[in-house]
Amino acid sequence: MVGVKAINPTELGFGLDNFTALPLHYASQEPYTNNLLELGDMPYQVAFGFTEDEVRRLIATRVFPGPDKEAMVDIALNVARSWYDGYYVFKNYRIYNPWSVMNFIKSLTEGGACINEAEILTKAQPYWIDTGSTEILTDMYYKIIRINPSISRVLLRMGLDYFNLKDSIEPSESPRPSVRVELIDSFDEHTIQKATPYFDEQTKDITIKLATLEDQDSLIENPTLDKFMTMAYCYGYLTIIEGKYLAIPNWEVLTFWSQIITDETGSPDEPYLLRDFGRLTESLVSGDLSKFCDGLKRNFLDYLAKIDPGTSEYFYREILFMQVRLGIDPSQYDCHSEFSVDSGRANNCMIPKAKGSTGILLEIKRTRKGEIIDYDCSSSSSSSRDDDSMMDVTKLPYCHLKECLGEGIEQIEKNHHLQAFDGKCSRVLVVVPAFCGKKYLVCFKSYDYDGSKWVPSADQLSAKHKSCLLPPDATMSAGPASYIVGFTSPKSDHFGLLVSKASSVIPALISLFKEEELTVHDVVRSLVNLTTETSTLQYMQSEDTIRAVVQKITDPLCVVADLFCMLLSNMNKYEAIAVSLVQLEVPEVAQLASTSRALDQLTDVFVKGADKQYNKHAQFHFLASVFADLTMVPAGREYFLTKSKFDSKAHITKLIVFSEHKDLIRRGGVATAMKNVCFEKAYHSEILSEDGINMLPYILLPLCGPEEYDIDDMDGMPDEVQLLGDDKKRESDPTIRKTLVEALILLTTTLNGREFLRARK
Repeated sequence: MVGVKAINPTELGFGLDNFTALPLHYASQEPYTNNLLELGDMPYQVAFGFTEDEVRRLIATRVFPGPDKEAMVDIALNVARSWYDGYYVFKNYRIYNPWSVMNFIKSLTEGGACINEAEILTKAQPYWIDTGSTEILTDMYYKIIRINPSISRVLLRMGLDYFNLKDSIEPSESPRPSVRVELIDSFDEHTIQKATPYFDEQTKDITIKLATLEDQDSLIENPTLDKFMTMAYCYGYLTIIEGKYLAIPNWEVLTFWSQIITDETGSPDEPYLLRDFGRLTESLVSGDLSKFCDGLKRNFLDYLAKIDPGTSEYFYREILFMQVRLGIDPSQYDCHSEFSVDSGRANNCMIPKAKGSTGILLEIKRTRKGEIIDYDCSSSSSSSRDDDSMMDVTKLPYCHLKECLGEGIEQIEKNHHLQAFDGKCSRVLVVVPAFCGKKYLVCFKSYDYDGSKWVPSADQLSAKHKSCLLPPDATMSAGPASYIVGFTSPKSDHFGLLVSKASSVIPALISLFKEEELTVHDVVRSLVNLTTETSTLQYMQSEDTIRAVVQKITDPLCVVADLFCMLLSNMNKYEAIAVSLVQLEVPEVAQLASTSRALDQLTDVFVKGADKQYNKHAQFHFLASVFADLTMVPAGREYFLTKSKFDSKAHITKLIVFSEHKDLIRRGGVATAMKNVCFEKAYHSEILSEDGINMLPYILLPLCGPEEYDIDDMDGMPDEVQLLGDDKKRESDPTIRKTLVEALILLTTTLNGREFLRARK
């Protein structure tokens, strides 16, 4: 009856009841369940897609008929296998997506016959992905990533598994997938993983729970990582291998996953892990090594501005590996890739198909040396320390990275990794990036084939193939910031010590605001962590510090503006800082309203910054939390309820339009600000007036669903909440709903408010 998602008879609506549902994963388990109807040794699951023999026959009869076209049939089949195969049924038996295969074959027969692999590749498109909306999955993803960033890590790991299986030279030796699956009937409070997925430190496996009998509504409600993966599997975006591994089935589906974590129009807070993958690979292919280094640095700065990857030593390598691998053009290069979380090996071998082209070997290294330095301050004798402990702390990562680069080059030469290019090209460019914590260096070295072996190129010092190290020593000048950030986590054993030393630690960190962006990122992350302890906020209350933070936020070029918004949100918990911010004056900014008042500028940035219209690196959602805290003090409420001098509109009117924004942080902060200003009873008439602030529709709209009302019931309601469409969704967050209801209750504390609300029903 069904291939991927089990059908509930009650959902059909026409009384169909005598059937057996055959979800794909049942066929990949042993022993088989009793309700399976088997045809010989093969269950019916294989009927829900094309087998490889069927796809070959379709191509041979419809596209390339005749015995002389066998080579073209093989090429087309390889492309179809890469793009549309991979759905596992009946142990390890695989089927193809039939819709995509038929459209692929149709495209091959249109516009003239294809004569080579490059032309066939142009016909492969995501036909099935494009047939329907992916809104439900993308919405779930953007909600979950804010509470569980590890979702990106899981998707990234499955992408690595996909390439490990696809690119392996010897299929029999290909590594197994690393994302395990545990099948359950339904979710309950004991089975839902609310934080991070189970991570096995020994095998590096991740375990996900799938509840395949759960209905869609229960999966969407209060989404979690496990629920999201269940939905993705049931929709056909994942498959189960051997009944125990969760995997991406094919390249068509991989295009969806790469888009969902790179789509800048979806969730501004999402770390776009693979944003410039095409450009990075292109720079390697063209030999523009400086461009590769610049792109690498830019990507990491952008990524670090969103998430602290120090939680995983593998994250950097995983991102770079996928960035380069996704950008490889299969018509120009054959690729053999390997990513091993056990041995630490990560490489991409790009073997050119065209004569005279340069092969590329990307070998990604990591070292943990120097990430945490423990100095014995109690020792009075320096001679008792290790040599490394006597080195300048700012140079330690650089020295270890240089050593790691040397080991990488030596490993390539000693283990004959270049043999994969024998007979395929005459020159290979070796690229070795090495990572240590948040520091990295890149080394380039080229090799020529002399007819029997690979030797370093004679023109090694030429501009194109110059061996270089980036970033230079100068970027390490503020290195200690990268060390302290790991200790500032509230979960760290050293957090209490740093808080007790806040009077000296915080001013020292603030003094680094003018350093380069990578250092500033670490500085602000440290301050965000430390300021979660309210006792440290007294050391942030100077007017110069508040002004410096505001100016960083309003700088349209600041890469870490969102982190500064988070810092200001923490700072505002201290009433003295909130009061100072209300009155603070700062220099005018050309791109903002002509005003020197800090709050005017922050409000303008909040409005203009939505969807990256003001600063391509920031969304300013956490300014909503700043405004929510400001409205807790009388001066803040007074500011938002009075009219602006430069546009004669109440400042709160610039916020309330975001009460239904897709970002939880933004609309949650706005809802709290709306509630807080309702404590000012003297302004209730202005708050409710349709010619004034007119806040009521913005309170009600998030509370409204798709329900239909009689004409008599709607009479008198605000125009904005009448005749809402069937697709109208009620606010999903219970805390925000509660906040909005509390705002309505506050408005009933005055006679005018009660009468107005009664009239509006």
